[in-house]
Amino acid sequence: MAKPAQHYEVIIAGGGIAGVTLVLMFEKLGISYFLLEGRDTLESDRSAGIGLQPNGLRILDQLGLVEDIEEATILLEKWFSYDSEGNLMNDFDAMGQYREKVYVRIGYPVAFIECRKLLSIMVRYIQRIECVRTSVRVASIKESDDHVTVITTDGLSLIADIVVGADGVRSATLVLPAPQSMACQRPPKASPRNLGQNVPLSQAPRYTKAEAEALCQSVAHIQVTPKLKFGEIYKNRVVAVKIGVEEGVAKG
Repeated sequence: MAKPAQHYEVIIAGGGIAGVTLVLMFEKLGISYFLLEGRDTLESDRSAGIGLQPNGLRILDQLGLVEDIEEATILLEKWFSYDSEGNLMNDFDAMGQYREKVYVRIGYPVAFIECRKLLSIMVRYIQRIECVRTSVRVASIKESDDHVTVITTDGLSLIADIVVGADGVRSATLVLPAPQSMACQRPPKASPRNLGQNVPLSQAPRYTKAEAEALCQSVAHIQVTPKLKFGEIYKNRVVAVKIGVEEGVAKG
């Protein structure tokens, strides 16, 4: 059967690090794709920093990105711990035995970089930029026996063999009904696994820039080191965002 017009092997929803990594992989493998990103740019400043572990750097190296990334990253060398008054409690070699046991064997360090800067590097390597569309999201997904039809928020209809959801926990791909025969099982564990109740994703908070600003100003007086307060760090920020963490925080 002939494939309909605008048929791609893969449609990717989301142009973050995961989505763009897939794009670069597909281009190397000769797989046709179309990527949809809701924001107006792939180089978004909605996220702060990210730590790159050796296993991730190994993949990025296979995509030809590591040299550019290493020029833009700060390697983790020393770790300092301070108390609530900004007094140094201890410091140690952050790499420790890792340097010999992992770095020498694998050949990649632990590095930190701004998400926007990492995406900027990755986007430069996209060859088929015409297969990337920003300012548009997935509106609906319809499955058939041999393909998937995606309708976008601007009315575009796309057909693919599969759809990849790389657009976060609110992905349109997550609202598809699961097969009735699916069974979910989680054996009991010794450590706590949840809050004792369900927390719907719709109740997860999303914060504005004004709320992030208010929070940072409220803790500007806190001493981070003997000579440095948080307010001075915030004043020299490149980007600052406020997010709801998925982990619990114990209060005394």
